[in-house]
Amino acid sequence: QEAAAKLRPSSPIKFHISSRTDSGVHALANAAHLDVPPRPGKADFTGQQLAQGLNHHLRPEPIRILSAQRVPSTFHARFSALSRTYIYRLLLGCAHHSQIPVFERDLCWAPPGG
Repeated sequence: QEAAAKLRPSSPIKFHISSRTDSGVHALANAAHLDVPPRPGKADFTGQQLAQGLNHHLRPEPIRILSAQRVPSTFHARFSALSRTYIYRLLLGCAHHSQIPVFERDLCWAPPGG
């Protein structure tokens, strides 16, 4: 939402995400929609321009916009979703969190005492 505000819209951009994540939970992919008001005297953003602009303002956050496209005004990221998939990854057998492989550290949960 902060990145969208930095695009200098003519009025505040309304931001809606398809679902939230709890503290300590990571999303590998998520959908959102932005209600971007027209800018007087300027062309509308293309999907590519919007994605590039948002990604520029998201640095150095560990989040990226993979693609953007214009959708009908009736689309809502949360209520128009056809499905949601959740993956729960537990790492068993680790006596201490330092034993979690580097590339798995933010992608799984290791119960205490393993």
